[in-house]
Amino acid sequence: MPIHTGRDSKGPFVQWGHQKKYHYKAGDKKSLAAAKARAKKQMSAIFASGYHENVEHPLKKFNLLIEEIFEKYI
Repeated sequence: MPIHTGRDSKGPFVQWGHQKKYHYKAGDKKSLAAAKARAKKQMSAIFASGYHENVEHPLKKFNLLIEEIFEKYI
C-alpha cells in the first residue's frame, strides 16, 4: 500500500493504506514532511510486526511505482 495524501473535514492528511490519518497544515512543507515521516514510521511498525504484501500482484507493482513518484516529487 502506498503512502498517499487526502483531505477530509479536518483538512489535508497523509495516510498509509487505510490506517491513521496524519493531518498537516496546508502549504506548510515542514508540516507535510512531518506527517509523511509519521506515516512512514507507522508503515515500518506494521511491517515489523509481520505484515507482508503480495508484491507480485499487478496492482501492487503499480502502487509501488506511484509511491516512488510520490517520494521523489512530493
